[in-house]
Amino acid sequence: MSITSDEVNFLIYRYLLESGFQHTAFTFGLESHVHQTSINGTLVPPGALITVMQKGLQYVEAEASIAEDGSLLDEKDIPHLSLVDAVMHAPLSTRPSKTKMESTASLQTASDVPEDTRKNDGGEPMDVERHMSSAAAAVDFHPSKVSILQGHQSEVFTCAWSPTGDTLVSGSGDSTACLWKLTQDGSHDQPIVLPHEPVGGASQEFSRDVTTVHWNLDGTLLATGSYDGVARLWTSEGELKTSLVHHTGPIFALKWNAKGNYIVTGGVDKTAVVWDVQSGEVKQQFSHHKAPTLDVDWQNNSSFASCSTDKLIHVCRLGADRPIRTFQGHKVTTT
Repeated sequence: MSITSDEVNFLIYRYLLESGFQHTAFTFGLESHVHQTSINGTLVPPGALITVMQKGLQYVEAEASIAEDGSLLDEKDIPHLSLVDAVMHAPLSTRPSKTKMESTASLQTASDVPEDTRKNDGGEPMDVERHMSSAAAAVDFHPSKVSILQGHQSEVFTCAWSPTGDTLVSGSGDSTACLWKLTQDGSHDQPIVLPHEPVGGASQEFSRDVTTVHWNLDGTLLATGSYDGVARLWTSEGELKTSLVHHTGPIFALKWNAKGNYIVTGGVDKTAVVWDVQSGEVKQQFSHHKAPTLDVDWQNNSSFASCSTDKLIHVCRLGADRPIRTFQGHKVTTT
């Protein structure tokens, strides 16, 4: 068996992406150079890191079921370990034998335990039945009520319904977006695939994972943003209309204004950029943040807010050189 740092880093990177930590994943991927490895991400199944850890945990539990003298412990004596328990678990040489455990257990029964040690941290007896009934209250959907859309070759990062309500767009780490046309009964045809091909003038250092999607108000046009720093505009039928190239790093967010004549994009290059949809040109660049811009949203057709890992929220207006308002007070990253 062999383990390389590239493999470990790639699985951690994929775990971060699958868990929704896109910004952390970007930073980690950049520093660990995961995009420069020879690992074919399309062959790595979702949840790979968790699967490996679960198998390791099962091995540790199996090891823990053996006493020092080689005998198998009774099932009630086998610990059920958490992941942290597993890394702190006592080695075999420090474990008592089965005989010693049985003799120790006979010295103390539940009735010998002081009443106050059988209470929770709040000092009240634990209501086990109440906790169990609360967990059992989870909603369980019948399979006939669930539609599963399969077609992407890698993790799906984002999705959004068209305002018309019958089309769903999804964005993935396989450098594609998919348009899914759904009927009232949940059935659907094969998706329309929107390939995000390399674009001249865009950085080739990054992958083209689709990180953000947004429809215009009437659902006739779709905007997608990707890791290569390019925003792309598509028709509702999947035809590529325009590629917007200006950012020098991944785009994390984009939004149409209500009028549909402008799009604002925010990215890791610390900027927010407003685009004229008709011409495909930059209307104005806003470089007020000191760290990556994580999200953007329009207040009206000419003013928008942006937030960043610098913990600030700027409200900006087209034509203004400085933010018209800045909010601060968050202690951690605003998203």
